[in-house]
Amino acid sequence: MLAWSVAAKLALEFVAGGRLVPTLRPGGPGSAIAQWRIASLEDSRFTALTAALPPAAHALRRDEDDSTVWSAHDLMVAFFDAVADTCARNPTSGRGSAKPRRSDWRQEWVAALTGADPVVSAPADARIDELGRWAAPLVDAGGGGEARLCVRLAVPLPQTTCSPCGRWNTT
Repeated sequence: MLAWSVAAKLALEFVAGGRLVPTLRPGGPGSAIAQWRIASLEDSRFTALTAALPPAAHALRRDEDDSTVWSAHDLMVAFFDAVADTCARNPTSGRGSAKPRRSDWRQEWVAALTGADPVVSAPADARIDELGRWAAPLVDAGGGGEARLCVRLAVPLPQTTCSPCGRWNTT
């Protein structure tokens, strides 16, 4: 359908614009799912697309309840988030079938956000709730939240310092 083609193009535009938020949602006993979501969908094009979505385009049963179908808005949000999560991941990032033991939950979360396996161990539901509260203003309608950029620098491998004076290349 044309509506889903337009939705895919708009979702990719949001991803290309960097409108992504990392989240963590419950995934079962002792585990959580690392997921990328689209930040604040307050855009007139998204609203117009959702309003124009014909019933046949969102007549899909919800997983948790066979008697209800997705609303146009909820299905479109789920679709945009799926596009964001798929685009933001790098399944060839080296996370293999054997999960490495990580000492810090943040490292495991980053690995799950960038790798093919989104499952992380989450012994404390408080951590999931805390991250949910942090991401809520960025994801929910209304926006207004302030995002912070966190960058971690790593010393490059010896073969990557190519300049004659031994300085790190930044290109």
